[in-house]
Amino acid sequence: MSGMSEGECQEEVFAFLADQATHGGGAVKRVDTHAASVFLTGERALKVKRAVRFPFLDYSTLAKRKAACEAELAINRSFAPDIYRRVVPSRARATTGSSSIRHGRGMGARNAPLRRERDPRPSGRWGRG
Repeated sequence: MSGMSEGECQEEVFAFLADQATHGGGAVKRVDTHAASVFLTGERALKVKRAVRFPFLDYSTLAKRKAACEAELAINRSFAPDIYRRVVPSRARATTGSSSIRHGRGMGARNAPLRRERDPRPSGRWGRG
């Protein structure tokens, strides 16, 4: 893993989050923006800041992506406390010839997805409509 770039590490996590088996077999929809990838499944949305650098934002390191997710959580939780949940560390780890992704505390995170509930309004951002 040490020879992988930030983007390559993220691709492993993105593949894992896009896999229906990760979410108990439920359908997964991936929505990409210039700075994030959002994985929609059931009642949950996981938003991962992409390892990118533009003149107007820099998410090139884990620390910067995590800080951005924590700031987004702090701002949005005050307006939608039932939707915005927490920042969830995740990382890819090679195990017996295959890769697995682990979520949780103290795991040497490679990404810091923002976990939120999907907006119950059909017209809401990443809602069910």
